[in-house]
Amino acid sequence: MSNHIHTLTDLATKLNELVTKHHGIILKNTQLNYQLREAEAERIETLASFSHEMKKPLAILRSLLWQLQCDSKKITHDELADKMDKEIGRATALLDNVITLNKLELRKISPPIDIDISQSCRAELARYELRFPQHSWHAKIESDLHLTISPELIFGILENLLENAAKYTPDRGMITLRLYRKASNIVLSVSDTGVGMTLAEQARVLMPFQRGNTAVAGSGLGLTILTRAIEQLAAKLNIQSKKNIGSVFTVTIPYL
Repeated sequence: MSNHIHTLTDLATKLNELVTKHHGIILKNTQLNYQLREAEAERIETLASFSHEMKKPLAILRSLLWQLQCDSKKITHDELADKMDKEIGRATALLDNVITLNKLELRKISPPIDIDISQSCRAELARYELRFPQHSWHAKIESDLHLTISPELIFGILENLLENAAKYTPDRGMITLRLYRKASNIVLSVSDTGVGMTLAEQARVLMPFQRGNTAVAGSGLGLTILTRAIEQLAAKLNIQSKKNIGSVFTVTIPYL
């Protein structure tokens, strides 16, 4: 009799273990399904935002072409050509950013190589000085700092930090690029005397197709690309910003 009781107890224990395991599998599947639905909803929202952003330059181009066809005297052909070129550039930049973001999401980037970060910072700063001569550009760059890193990642960080500062800083504003080594990290920061952000704007500015100031032209993808690059480097981003005073974006990269 005792053997039967012992056997029944063992069976009950095993049955309880199976039920517990089954409940765990159901819970895990439920969580995975929820994550998949969230990811799909985010994908659809991003696609809708991309379509909306693409419509803007295309609508302006259509309007400009209509003016050209009507031979409007209100605007010269040279002015039309300049405006059309600007909108084509805007659409191209948006597509380039989408492609870059897709590569980062899928991790389809170049293998790491040794890069002189100090030299890269100086070169990029010089390029932006030419693009945005209305600003006052400054550099505090420690020499001979190297990282073994994919070029897309470091330039995805550097270009978008400088681009963001340039676009959100009024004429004659000051932008400063700093690069230095601190303990086992390389610290890259860009500060500006631009429009700044509220805490609410800071919370959403890193999301795709979001801009801190909607009056400023842009794809709204630059800081999203920045964050994806930072994630792949196991780096950290810190934002300090005050409305109408300026912002400081600081990226801390492990020095491997």
